[in-house]
Amino acid sequence: MSESDAGGRAWIAVVLLAAFTIGFAPIFTKLALRTGIGPIAIAAWRLAIAALAIAPFLLRARPQPAADAPPDPDFA
Repeated sequence: MSESDAGGRAWIAVVLLAAFTIGFAPIFTKLALRTGIGPIAIAAWRLAIAALAIAPFLLRARPQPAADAPPDPDFA
């Protein structure tokens, strides 16, 4: 298996996990409402969990300056 195959399979797993969580979100929400958690708290937790889940991808995708690039004079 080549490195690109492994990377492709990882992304397939990510897409399947996303589809699973989106598909089951109404069920999880209904269960949370039955336990007494309010709608605002559910929305806050949903956004917090999503932010934590996407953070590693955003940090990894951040462009890195080249090692031999001169410093940016406009960056203070």
